[in-house]
Amino acid sequence: MMVSGYPELLEDLWGKLAEVLAEGGVDAPAAREAAFLVTEYIRTEWGGRWHYQPKGKPRAAGGEPADAGLFDPAEVKSVKIDDVCLAALRQRTAAILGGLGRGGGGDLPDVVTELVRTAWAGERVYVPKGQSFDLRRRDYEIWRQWDGTWRTRRALSRKYNLTEMRLYQIIDKVRRMERERTHPKLPGVEG
Repeated sequence: MMVSGYPELLEDLWGKLAEVLAEGGVDAPAAREAAFLVTEYIRTEWGGRWHYQPKGKPRAAGGEPADAGLFDPAEVKSVKIDDVCLAALRQRTAAILGGLGRGGGGDLPDVVTELVRTAWAGERVYVPKGQSFDLRRRDYEIWRQWDGTWRTRRALSRKYNLTEMRLYQIIDKVRRMERERTHPKLPGVEG
């Protein structure tokens, strides 16, 4: 389910979420998919900002960290992961589990929310937007839709706002990556 280029922080969280969901009774493939959808929600909704979760139980006020330090980007300030963010995460998790045929998920949305809260407790965490992941996903979509005809070339160029040259470069790059993935090199063989 994971594609290279995914932010390391979220890949780690994805593994923990998949494990917790599997322990909660969700079958392994569905647990991995649900964990990916939850981390995608976090990436898209919380991405591009520093976040801070105070240690201990959630509180209504206090515990705000100092503004960005000397080497931190000046325009990016810390955002406290408050009860509203966690409630939205809980609702999204319940919807994801409901979409996988788990109803409301029972206690699992609360368990997932608590896992995210405790995993980042007491830390300032920067959630990257993962633009390289978005580009890699776009490149794979282009490669899957490519059939070599001029109509497809024109349609893909228009759909993704790319020149024909860039489209060919993307197809070539993904083709090479797929070949490396499906045809690993033998140990001790040069080439």
